Amino acid sequence: MPVGINLLNQTNNTNVDNVKFDLYLSQSDKSQNTITKDINAGDIILYAQVKVQNGGVLNEATLSIGERNFNIKQGSELKFDTIVSGQSSILEIPIEAIKGEKFNLGLLNSVSEITLKGKYTNNEGEEVELESTKNIKITWDLEVEEDINAILEQSIITNKIMQIEGARKRIVQLLVKSGMERSIFPVKQSILKIDVAVHPEDVVVSAIRHKSNK
Repeated sequence: MPVGINLLNQTNNTNVDNVKFDLYLSQSDKSQNTITKDINAGDIILYAQVKVQNGGVLNEATLSIGERNFNIKQGSELKFDTIVSGQSSILEIPIEAIKGEKFNLGLLNSVSEITLKGKYTNNEGEEVELESTKNIKITWDLEVEEDINAILEQSIITNKIMQIEGARKRIVQLLVKSGMERSIFPVKQSILKIDVAVHPEDVVVSAIRHKSNK
């Protein structure tokens, strides 16, 4: 994730003096580029505003998303129509937390970057490549108002006597499932302990399917 970023001092300036680029998380406050939201929130909007002033026109303006801790909802528009001097355009982009079978704890609180690129033509007909990167910070809060249960299930899938290297030995296989209900909490580490009545000659542990939130 980007380092050394001071969001308090972030401006709307770009490499083209006549083009301004704002990125914010509140419709009523363009200065709000940080926010804390519940990780299951579904109502978050990222606003991207581009304005052309003092002459010229901006064409083929698009947003590209760099390192981030959110997903853009399917079907969201990341391209601007042509913007002429004196006009501005705003994209409203629905976003949500990144969630899945594996969860990186660093994504709970990190800075994301969005880059605007386009072609600006001034009043003299000269074309300039526009490129400007802005940052936002979303902190995902793991608020849970309901009881979340841990999952720990154990079953015996093999328990038989077998001939191994000329000796009769008992083979016991256990299937253990562990985790958090609905995987709502990131799990950094799990330690499983199984007590047996007889000390085994050998123990082999393997993960059939690993659903860690690490």
